[in-house]
Amino acid sequence: MSFFKKSYYRAASHLPLSFLKKLGSGDILLPYHHLVSDEKRAHVSHLFGYKNKKQFVNDLDYLLAHFRPVHPEELILASQTGQKLSPGGFLLSFDDGFSEVHDIIAPILLQKGISAFFFLNPSFLDNRELFYRCKLSLVLDSLENQKPGKAVWEKITRLLGMESGERPGIKSAVLGINYLNRKLADQLGDCLDISFDDYLKAVKPYLGTGQVTELIQKGFYFGAHSLDHPNYRLVSLEEQLFQTRESCKYLQSSFGISYKAFAFPHEDAGVKQDFFDEMLRGHSPRMDIFFGTQNQKKEMHNRMFHRFNAERPEYPIESLVKGLLLYNLKTRTIRRPTGQTP
Repeated sequence: MSFFKKSYYRAASHLPLSFLKKLGSGDILLPYHHLVSDEKRAHVSHLFGYKNKKQFVNDLDYLLAHFRPVHPEELILASQTGQKLSPGGFLLSFDDGFSEVHDIIAPILLQKGISAFFFLNPSFLDNRELFYRCKLSLVLDSLENQKPGKAVWEKITRLLGMESGERPGIKSAVLGINYLNRKLADQLGDCLDISFDDYLKAVKPYLGTGQVTELIQKGFYFGAHSLDHPNYRLVSLEEQLFQTRESCKYLQSSFGISYKAFAFPHEDAGVKQDFFDEMLRGHSPRMDIFFGTQNQKKEMHNRMFHRFNAERPEYPIESLVKGLLLYNLKTRTIRRPTGQTP
């Protein structure tokens, strides 16, 4: 996190919450995470930070002390009808369907009496496939821990289009691989003798079908997160529609889910209005609710609710909430596609 962001959140944390809530819009808070764990998770450790159980529980206690938990059904109804929710609420969501949802997160939420939205990629469910960026994290973990020889470095740098044997900037180059050239992740894995299939079998990083069914029975809500997590900015409108429709249909047919919820993978910035016009036109499945990542920006005309990143381990939720409320005093707009994290 940049010096500016750190300074911003540090300063915001000293402001009275009552003052910020009074001046703010009163919108529901929508913090999102991927996972919670006390352990290093090599398949994500080079992609983003995440909170441990104690930090997560402390965050929940703060939210419960100052805001009311909103049930997912309330938000779906508000999206369908356009009615405003009572101010001062929060609803948690979790992306990518990692196994910690079942093993760590759901038990804590149940203990606290909180429901949540969990968003899945059908391609990863039951550990059938590993997200290409998780493969990249494992590649970086191997480079960090195994110290490959000169010949391996030569192969890797050639694959990445770098100067022969060049090592500075390797992390940026690896993480620069995107959905369109994701096969490079498998080629890098081959160079380092990483078996992604073995990792899936041994670690089981994703939820299984039975676990999803169990969590639905316990009152949690599930939505789609695309089939295999492309960045919608990089793919055609036709591919965006296909990924969205097919992932939603999968959840409906596999788990009997009646509502249709979708959270954009990576980000929603760059998704054009044509997409929403088509998805809200009435064709099956007509979407009930979308979730974006543009820091609580208002976009009700597209049935869109924007979330904010709450999993930064260096900051408690108090700092993030206050920083967000302060930020949104200056950025009340419904136009697309702007909005950056302060």
